[in-house]
Amino acid sequence: MSDTTYLDLDEAVPTIKKTVKIDGKSYNFKEPTVEDFAKDIARMRNVKKSIAALDGLSEEEQSNTEAEMMMNVMLDGVRQAFPDMPEEVMSGLTMSRIAAIRTFIQEEVTKDAEDESGNE
Repeated sequence: MSDTTYLDLDEAVPTIKKTVKIDGKSYNFKEPTVEDFAKDIARMRNVKKSIAALDGLSEEEQSNTEAEMMMNVMLDGVRQAFPDMPEEVMSGLTMSRIAAIRTFIQEEVTKDAEDESGNE
């Protein structure tokens, strides 16, 4: 007789929901997938290429373009983490709120990764 050992990933899904609350409405955090990480890497690679291509612009134009690219990267991260957040809510966020959300995302992803690996 053979004993079968298996990992039930359906049972391993986190039961604690993570949310952010903005102006009285809550938005659910979506745990990143491998595909999400791959998209992040590709996005950053494209930003680096785009920044390298700015050589012909004035210093002010380069600075403005770089700031716009980085803002888009930050907003893409928020979109990915909170897909149920409407675009009009996201576009109305202040820089301090975006920074707080990004910090929350980074801390939660790091904490989840540590929890899954058994480190505390």
